[in-house]
Amino acid sequence: TQSTQHVSEYGTHWNFFFTLCAINILSEGLLGAGGEGGWSRRGGILLAFSVYQFALTQGLQKYVEREGRTSNIFDMNREGLLGTLGYLSLHVVAEFIGRVAFWRKDAEKW
Repeated sequence: TQSTQHVSEYGTHWNFFFTLCAINILSEGLLGAGGEGGWSRRGGILLAFSVYQFALTQGLQKYVEREGRTSNIFDMNREGLLGTLGYLSLHVVAEFIGRVAFWRKDAEKW
């Protein structure tokens, strides 16, 4: 059976499972499988998410929530694509807290 989904939730073609997959791939790129990260990695992640939050306050939020769609593939799926960045930021913060709270040796790499 097909589950119904309103297009304002993720977009026309995007769905929750694409979001999960994208978060998994992007978080590996941001957090890395290992190696030295240090303050530069943390600073880069913080800067990227700060710029995203700033863009939301400067009009990106209105673009995401506006009515109507064009034939542009990005515009048809804007809620899912741009929302993935917000979910990614939550995942990265949770991963950091988990590493600090439970795996102290892993947290030293951060």
